[in-house]
Amino acid sequence: MTIQTHMFRRGAVWTWRRRLPPQSTGSCSVQVSLRTTYLRLARKMARTRSMEFDRTLDTAYPSVPSPDALRPSCGRSGTICWR
Repeated sequence: MTIQTHMFRRGAVWTWRRRLPPQSTGSCSVQVSLRTTYLRLARKMARTRSMEFDRTLDTAYPSVPSPDALRPSCGRSGTICWR
């Protein structure tokens, strides 16, 4: 089983926390209590939260194309063009 990296304990209760992408206002994080002391249940809840959070970020922040995806549209090889 993989390690859930967005979980930590606060006292005896498990908490889920993710950082938002940096904006002009600086960094920000979202923190939610999972309201359980059971590790196995907390892992399931954290995976669900992470999946929902990733979906929300995908819709809120449209992806920027990678430089490799833009290379064929450039005039000279090795030049990165942002269009």
